[in-house]
Amino acid sequence: MLEYINNILYSLGFLVGASLFFTLPSRFSAKKFAVLGVLLMVWTYGIRLENGSTAKLLLDLLYIVFALFLLYDEKISFLVPYTLGMASAQMMLLLLSRALVSGFTYIAGIETVGRDFRDMCSMLFSLLFLFVLGIIIRKKFRRGLHTLAKGYLILFLVLLVANSAVAVNLEAVLEYVPVKTGLYHGMYIIVILGMFIQIGVIILLAFSRTSFHEQMLITKRYLDEQADHYLYLENRERETRKFRHDMENHMYMLTALAGQGKIKELEEYIRQINGTIAGLEKRINTGNGVADAIFNKFDHEAQMKNISLSVTGHFPAECYISAYDLCIILSNLLGNALCAEEEYGGACVQADIRYTDTEVIICVENDSKAVLPDKKHKLQTSKADKINHGFGLENVKECVERNHGYMDIQIMENRFKAILSLNNGEREYENSSC
Repeated sequence: MLEYINNILYSLGFLVGASLFFTLPSRFSAKKFAVLGVLLMVWTYGIRLENGSTAKLLLDLLYIVFALFLLYDEKISFLVPYTLGMASAQMMLLLLSRALVSGFTYIAGIETVGRDFRDMCSMLFSLLFLFVLGIIIRKKFRRGLHTLAKGYLILFLVLLVANSAVAVNLEAVLEYVPVKTGLYHGMYIIVILGMFIQIGVIILLAFSRTSFHEQMLITKRYLDEQADHYLYLENRERETRKFRHDMENHMYMLTALAGQGKIKELEEYIRQINGTIAGLEKRINTGNGVADAIFNKFDHEAQMKNISLSVTGHFPAECYISAYDLCIILSNLLGNALCAEEEYGGACVQADIRYTDTEVIICVENDSKAVLPDKKHKLQTSKADKINHGFGLENVKECVERNHGYMDIQIMENRFKAILSLNNGEREYENSSC
């Protein structure tokens, strides 16, 4: 029975890694878990192979790959290397856990417990470590390990190998200590626990550094948007002064044309003046300085691509959504929309802003080639650099969650629509974008 429980705990380690560390889209069901449970029982009691043999290892891995393929919406090309990597990580974590259990059993005076029981305790501790660390990562960063640089993954592997090697050697050294006391094993337990803490801290630091780098890039984008907006305002002010400088001459010409009875020439001259005035006005005005900066910047880009950007509605006078979040949301949605519209060969991107007493609703719609989202709305990027692109909607989703809202993606007849609802309640801190 303990062997079967150990196999269940070992399999759960892969599921924890897939769900919490890599955030793979799941497709769980009670029937699938029942099938896997029966297969695991057949494997545990029906097929007897020597522990450590190559055949047993291969069948273990084959079962894990099948289980992951059944439970997660992911390709085999990813699941196979994930299984190999996770198996290596679990093996080294189990070495650390077994060393820890050995120290505790000595202090508790139960060194004679069976091997299966020790393995169960080791797997429980290893699984608990993975679960707690995974929960922290999901709540704090919402990023998978696959989004980190490969150098970090190599560092984690080297760290696990080094720590497990040290733990095994320390355990062997304790066997030759002439006088075994609780002090030796107490220090030994502290060292092993320190290794677990070290691994967790380094992983969290890697996520934190990556998240900080992303936030710096977003902040730079926001500042660039503001700089472009101020440059636009400066140019508009200069053009306005030029127009005002020539106003006296314009009035003279209008008076002269009217006095000569040249009505058609007068109408054409007025039409030209109106066109100049319209050009001096800010094309898009939503009642929000940050949003206007972003909309007008993308409107300029749209005109360069012969695409029309239509913006309707406006933000509330009291807007509590931070400038930082607005920049992420609008820049990603509009940037993706223009790229998709250009690729499709369309001519119009539509954006609409509405609000109620408690929420702000943003809708961006554009033509797009037929792309179906998965169950969690994770669209695949069409850009060549798939490592550094493809996180736009994920960043938007994080902002939506941070503002206690929701995001809905609709794709119908080559038309892509993103609808966002953001809570507009007053925040406890001063971070308004208005």
